[in-house]
Amino acid sequence: MKANIYLDDLSDCPEGFLVARTFEEAIQYFRVYTVELLSLYGATSCQDSYFNIVKV
Repeated sequence: MKANIYLDDLSDCPEGFLVARTFEEAIQYFRVYTVELLSLYGATSCQDSYFNIVKV
C-alpha cells in the first residue's frame, strides 16, 4: 500500500496524509507502507528526527 506521511509533533494532519508524531512512529509507517510523499514540516522539537528520517 502507498501512503503520504506527515511528520509533525503538534500540527493538525493535512488531508491525504498519515500523521507521525515521532521518529519511531514514522519508521513504523515506512515498514508498512510505500511512502509516496514525506512532509517534514512541523514543530521544532522534531528537527533532530528530520535528519534521522532522511538518513533512513
